[in-house]
Amino acid sequence: MIVCPLTLDECSKHIDLRPGNVFLMTPSKSKRSTELKRVISRISSELRRQELTPLDGCSLVDLGDTLCKICSTMQGCAMGIGFYHPDLSADTLSNIFWEMGINQGWGRPVLLIANKKEDLPSDFTRDFCIFFENNRQYIRKFKDLIVSFKQREQYLNTLADEAILRADYEKAFKYYQDAFLIGGNRQILTKIRKLKNIISSKRISKDLKTRLTSIITSYLSDAAKYRR
Repeated sequence: MIVCPLTLDECSKHIDLRPGNVFLMTPSKSKRSTELKRVISRISSELRRQELTPLDGCSLVDLGDTLCKICSTMQGCAMGIGFYHPDLSADTLSNIFWEMGINQGWGRPVLLIANKKEDLPSDFTRDFCIFFENNRQYIRKFKDLIVSFKQREQYLNTLADEAILRADYEKAFKYYQDAFLIGGNRQILTKIRKLKNIISSKRISKDLKTRLTSIITSYLSDAAKYRR
């Protein structure tokens, strides 16, 4: 269950699944320096070379609540990438860091592209942080991380299969969901349908069975609308 940060109730928003999409947490175009524009462009180009689709968050507009639109869109993407520059205003950085935190709370891989290590708190300077200032090799490191990320599809697939053997069906479904978002492999959807049949046939709590089969049915319905 996803809790809406606006209402603190269960999120009722339709999630548009976007396998292979990477959500870019960026400042508005008017607030981008020449250097940051170049970095965002290079990162986006490398994503496309790796057969992933960059989705610039600042381009999202909605007739309703923009925050709701951003949140629901991020839920349908495979991973998130935030951008940091010390010249950005506090409100812009707050938005970017909030979006990064939301993604991490969902268990999505999150990467930060930044330029000055000394200006960042330690929470942001771990393995999934790349510094581009005076670093001509940052795109190579970025490529290596993205290749590693794409390999997680098979890893998550294996974890899901093992979870089924342990009768941990909820965990199996979560792993299959995350694996599907990486590449949109429809064989994973077939596995999810089989998981639903397994749950239906097992002697488990009626409430648990009803809840899991309901969310799996809803997810498969959303996934059926996906076209790449």
